[in-house]
Amino acid sequence: ILLLFYRSKKTAATAGALAILFLFLHFGKPASLKVTFVDVHQGDGAIIQLPNGKVLVIDGGNRTFGFDAGNRYMVPLLHYYGIHHIDYLVGTHGHSDHYGGFLAIMKVFPVDTLVLSPYQNKTKLYNSLLALARKQATPIVFRRRGQQLYLGRDIRAYILHPFGCYVKPKTYSGNEVNNSSLVIKLIYGATSFLFTGDLEQNAEKELRTYNEFLNSNVLKVAHHGSKTSSGLAFVKLIKPRYSVISVGRHNKFFHPSRKTVARLRYLGAHPLRTDHFGAIIFVSDGQNIRPVFWR
Repeated sequence: ILLLFYRSKKTAATAGALAILFLFLHFGKPASLKVTFVDVHQGDGAIIQLPNGKVLVIDGGNRTFGFDAGNRYMVPLLHYYGIHHIDYLVGTHGHSDHYGGFLAIMKVFPVDTLVLSPYQNKTKLYNSLLALARKQATPIVFRRRGQQLYLGRDIRAYILHPFGCYVKPKTYSGNEVNNSSLVIKLIYGATSFLFTGDLEQNAEKELRTYNEFLNSNVLKVAHHGSKTSSGLAFVKLIKPRYSVISVGRHNKFFHPSRKTVARLRYLGAHPLRTDHFGAIIFVSDGQNIRPVFWR
């Protein structure tokens, strides 16, 4: 372009302006972060596409006899998005409705790092996941409070939980696996997402010490909206504009709890359910977040 207009100072100046405009239109647009909360029925699964091209998957749905959310939902959607490689595959805790789909995912996509909670619920399925990762020479790391996932210069993922007795419980009441959930705050520019796994209210109080750092635009509601999670004081600190409940229609657990949904509405958190909307997508340019609905 510059050569065509180089014959005079005037046209050279015009060419320079056009070149700058060309560069702005192609490279000046703000890069986007896309977070897709996948409808995996009763379970959790999220695909996060970063502005720098990296991909983070947090949870992957359930795997039971005759049903595999990884094969049925996660793998097809990853293909649909044109994803060929996963940088971090993160299992928030050791319940199959969160990591069951990982085996299907890892058989199709190269994974740089498998990230797990330090509390290992060593079921047959969990051991199969570890065995597959070792067979494929995929590094396995166990993360806890105070650590990070390194995603690039402009985006950060802080691990806020677990720690202490939630890593190595001294007593067993049946909720220790839920309370060992990785809680991750993902920050891109002025926007943020909080992923809470299946954290329950008796562990939520440990995170209140973060105070305003919990503030997040989008909250992934813990434990599928169960009455045991998303306490008033906890959600008040988060102050989410949107809250996502990953839940299966007509599930046997009666999730989400009416009280939890009412609490989220009362706090202005706009609860969005995957059984109503299908996949729920948020796009951030680093300053603003907009929701996109699959259906």
